Amino acid sequence: MKSSQGADKSPEWMLPRYFTGQLSEEEKRRLEQWAGENEENRRIFQQALDAHVELDAWKAYWQVDTDQAFKRVRRRIRADRFRLDKWRGTFQRVAAVLLLPLVLATVWLLVHRQPADTASTCELQTLAGMIGRVTLPDSTVVTLNAKSTLRYPSVFTGDERVVEFEGEGYFEVAKDASRRFTVRVPGRGDVNVYGTTFNIDAYRGNDCVTTLVEGSIGYSYTDRQGHTREYRLEPSQRLVHHQHNGKVEITEADCTIATAWKDNKIILQQTPLKDILGMLERKYDVDFQVDNDELYGYTFSGGAISMNGLEYVLETLEISSGIQWQYVGFQGYDTNPRMTVRIY
Repeated sequence: MKSSQGADKSPEWMLPRYFTGQLSEEEKRRLEQWAGENEENRRIFQQALDAHVELDAWKAYWQVDTDQAFKRVRRRIRADRFRLDKWRGTFQRVAAVLLLPLVLATVWLLVHRQPADTASTCELQTLAGMIGRVTLPDSTVVTLNAKSTLRYPSVFTGDERVVEFEGEGYFEVAKDASRRFTVRVPGRGDVNVYGTTFNIDAYRGNDCVTTLVEGSIGYSYTDRQGHTREYRLEPSQRLVHHQHNGKVEITEADCTIATAWKDNKIILQQTPLKDILGMLERKYDVDFQVDNDELYGYTFSGGAISMNGLEYVLETLEISSGIQWQYVGFQGYDTNPRMTVRIY
């Protein structure tokens, strides 16, 4: 497919303008179609998103010309050992070697300047099928799963560090005993920490699930009678705040399973089909049509599956269980087209 900018340019050159909202509806449609054509294009889109996330996180208080930064990043990458003829090749090579591409570190060096005196609110969003990562002003690192949103101030002030989060994220909180770090989940509760590592799964409409990897956290919320309650977690514990009845449940957890998504994997250990399909819907932006409700009773075990494409995962499930699948087609093409996959 050819870019609207000219026949000599491929669609990926529109990526910086896509993330800053500068494309026409026709250009956006063509670029999104290109990104969904194959896994190679999806990886390129992912790397461009990561670069934009890092730029967006800092440009709130650093004066950055985003387009020029992308150009300088491209020149810098071409000068290193990942040298290839095209930007596409560069992103592919980097993606194969690093979870966080070299471009992010380069962007950091390019835009590092003195921050402004006033704080503003930054908002980061990951699209379906994308994993992003950002370093907050206090050096806390947050990895965001697909369809997640993180809001935080460009500068933490006062005696508390507060961010707002929805979706799934892996938090590596920078230690600061004098300032508590709080992850606020709208309509659910707060995760309070001082310096620790944990995973939070809080997609809208789902239960809020917090898994502590190391350190110590407290989960506080207001119950349906208006009382404030708080629960403390120890490492390798999992807290579930059920949305249908408001109850809280704490159990032992396998942290490797809970955090496998950030390494682009699913670990199957008595995992219900419904949970697997939910992960695949977010990862690949598809809808599933399950013909027989009895299939939801299926559970899967057998270790890790790499998320090397939707078909790869579905074929693995088919081999291990006998369930079958087929593409049905796109639904909602005029608004937000999503492929529907039939499970039977």
